[in-house]
Amino acid sequence: MGAPRPVALVADRIAWEERLLIEAAPAFGLRIDWVNDESLSLGHPDAPAIRGYDTLLVRSRSYTRGGLIASLAEAAGVPTLNTARAIHACENKAALRALLR
Repeated sequence: MGAPRPVALVADRIAWEERLLIEAAPAFGLRIDWVNDESLSLGHPDAPAIRGYDTLLVRSRSYTRGGLIASLAEAAGVPTLNTARAIHACENKAALRALLR
């Protein structure tokens, strides 16, 4: 097996669910690194980069921040789990209900 594929877990904190994902990742040939979404100051030269990751897993508690990060990543061609469309649908429960019908 080659080097594990790098995945950025973009979130403002690590809860038990994220911890379990990070721990299980090697069994699937992945390396999951936490990237604090609060530190992603878009365009700031000292902000941590999401370059070098094969995929982003967006788990932000902020719909606004998570949706923006997902939108920009998708526009750059980065595969994103919890897409901007999914995040925006979950933000509005009435729209989500209509979408799921």
